[in-house]
Amino acid sequence: FKQQYGMTPHAFLLNQRVQRAQALLKKGRAIADVAADCGFADQAHFQRVFKRHVAITPGQYLKT
Repeated sequence: FKQQYGMTPHAFLLNQRVQRAQALLKKGRAIADVAADCGFADQAHFQRVFKRHVAITPGQYLKT
């Protein structure tokens, strides 16, 4: 898997979730709803992962 995609399966899954979250946030969805819809355990976990991948928080992303 890592040879094919350049990352571990877990990293790939998180990346896919964050990309989906970005699309949902751009559509105006609430952060808490996006976190739940994308499979994160809670909003805090979502914010940590999102910030690690995008370098800004979901709230900051909404303002861009």
